[in-house]
Amino acid sequence: MSLFGERVPLERMDVKERLEREFYYLLDRQGLLVMYIKRAARCNPIVEVILEMEELPEDLKYVPVAESGLTSRARSSAKAVGYWQFIEPTAKRYGLKVNGYIDERRDLTRSTMAATAYLKDLHEMFGSWTAALAGYNWGERNVKRAIKVQGTTSYYDLYLPMETERYVFRILALKLIMEQPETYSIYVPEDERYRLPKIMEVDIASETPIPIDLLADCANAGARTIRNLNPWMR
Repeated sequence: MSLFGERVPLERMDVKERLEREFYYLLDRQGLLVMYIKRAARCNPIVEVILEMEELPEDLKYVPVAESGLTSRARSSAKAVGYWQFIEPTAKRYGLKVNGYIDERRDLTRSTMAATAYLKDLHEMFGSWTAALAGYNWGERNVKRAIKVQGTTSYYDLYLPMETERYVFRILALKLIMEQPETYSIYVPEDERYRLPKIMEVDIASETPIPIDLLADCANAGARTIRNLNPWMR
C-alpha cells in the first residue's frame, strides 16, 4: 500500500492498527462519506489539474477532504479557514489575500495553488510527504522540534499529538474508501454527484465597494448565488 507515492509499512502492527482505527471510524459514517464523494466530483477537476501542473502526487487531493470536507466555509477553532484550512499568517505568506472584503482561502483555485506551494516547501524541509503533512497539520516548527528531540524523521516513528498521529492515516483511509466506495457498499450514482455549474466570469473595475445585492440584480441572480459562486467575497 502506498500514499503520495510512498510505501506504507503495514507489516508493522502499530501502523496497521492506526490505519484501521481511521478506516472503521469513517466506515461508521457513511452519510458523511457520501457527501465527500458528491463534493469531490465538483472540486477534484480543479484540484487534480493544479496538482498535475505542479507535478505533485495526486493523493494530495484527499488533504482538503480531511481538512474541510470540501466546503469553502469551513472554519476551525484555531481560525483556519477554507478548503485547505489556512490560518491567516500562512495564507498571506503564500500569496492569498485576506482582508475585510476578500478571503481567498475560500477560493478553491487560489487556495489550492497556495497549498501546493506550501506543501512543496514542507516536503523539501522534511524529505517525505508523510512528515510534510505532519508539519501541515501541527506546524513545521513543532515537527522540527519533535524530530530534533526524538532523533527520527519518520512519521511512523515520531511520537506526536493525537490529532497529528491520526492525520495522515485519516487521509489514507479516505483514499482507500473514496477510490472504490462500492467495495464498501457505498453507492453514489454519477448523476447524483455535485458538479461545477456553467458560469461566465466577468471582471468589474470599481473605485468603491459594490453591494452584493446590486451585483445580483445586474446578473439577474440571487445574492446567495453570487456568494456561492464567489466564496472569497466577505
